[in-house]
Amino acid sequence: MLAAMQGKGHALLAGIAIALVTGGVASAATGDLTYKDCITGESESGPTPGSGACDAVPGATASGPNSGLNQVTGGAISPDGKSLYAVGQSDDAIVHFRRNPRNGRLNFEECLTGFVGVTACDAIPDADGVPDNSGLSEPEDVEVSRDGKSVYVAAEEDAAVAWFRRAANGALTYKGCLTGEFETASPDCDAVPAIAAMGTAGANSGLSGAHDLVVAPNGRAVFLVADPESPLGSSTVGIIALALWWVVVVAGLMILVRWLPTRGRHASSPTRDSWSEGPWLSLLAHVGMLVGVCVFTWAYLTSAV
Repeated sequence: MLAAMQGKGHALLAGIAIALVTGGVASAATGDLTYKDCITGESESGPTPGSGACDAVPGATASGPNSGLNQVTGGAISPDGKSLYAVGQSDDAIVHFRRNPRNGRLNFEECLTGFVGVTACDAIPDADGVPDNSGLSEPEDVEVSRDGKSVYVAAEEDAAVAWFRRAANGALTYKGCLTGEFETASPDCDAVPAIAAMGTAGANSGLSGAHDLVVAPNGRAVFLVADPESPLGSSTVGIIALALWWVVVVAGLMILVRWLPTRGRHASSPTRDSWSEGPWLSLLAHVGMLVGVCVFTWAYLTSAV
């Protein structure tokens, strides 16, 4: 489940429906949630003859396939609070809802897909009859840029990040993508520089298993995070990196001992030694590394990061 929050209207995404809840009401403790409504891509959860639990998107189907909302895996709200974007993994789609900033209510606006079989959505230029290699296959996450002018989607199956231009009214225009696999590279989807050395399906490209996106606070960079269940995104990688950092720090401090004025024949003379040159400068740098690795080790062990 993923929560996309803005103001008082909170959208909780899971499965093939989007539920609207409100938080912080006067009669309850701050942070308590009150269920308000939901929008679904499956007819069984929609209006009659469905259960009536949710409003249905125009392309709702039995069990939700090809509705644009089949298997919702991520969502994001625009900085102005007027749009919510959700990605349907099984439909290779991104769905745009108009959002009322005052009460959080959602209204379906449009849907874009990388698979022409999803008839409820408009197809992007590279979409074809197979649900792969469009640059939007199996989207996992979506993020809106800080200036609200761009929307990015992580497409796991295509080892790609798709880019959409966002208009003032929230409408999306597909602009292209960046991929790490041969199969998806096209005039509309640029390949990463390492493409010559990578394997099929984006292996060894750095984009394989594209999973989560993070936009930098200054809005000038977008970071891609690997799937936590993949080897690259697992905690093992972090543990190994932390261990190697400790090895470098300890080895550096041991070597530094030989350069201290009272211990090593290679040290500068005491008259030349200072915090800006000689062994004391090295000591300052290595102690800084020691403090850094201690802080990161503490953060990891306490789950602070």
